[in-house]
Amino acid sequence: MHLRSQLQTIQKGALTVVEYLQNINKMVDTLAAAGQRISDDDLIFHVLGDLGPEYESLVITLTTRSDTTSFDDMVGMLLSHEYRLGSLTYTPAMANLSISSNHNNMCRGGNNRSSQ
Repeated sequence: MHLRSQLQTIQKGALTVVEYLQNINKMVDTLAAAGQRISDDDLIFHVLGDLGPEYESLVITLTTRSDTTSFDDMVGMLLSHEYRLGSLTYTPAMANLSISSNHNNMCRGGNNRSSQ
């Protein structure tokens, strides 16, 4: 029973999805070696429970579906969501780079309609 409670305490925090799932898989393997199997449904429940607010839209999507989601499908969706979150990250340094790039391009005649 102690091992199951440890599974419930694993949190994603700042870990990547891959690191988070590796931690969970280690615990599931330990439980299996002790003769305590975890069903896919229970495993999905544990994984989705500690993802954090940036994954809330995906959690809602997965938990409100009428059809059953396999663990492998959920992993694929988590990885895609993490990739999307990373590609949407827009830092002030990126903003400066974008503004400088556009400014330099216009000064050289690119996208400057008055020079046509």
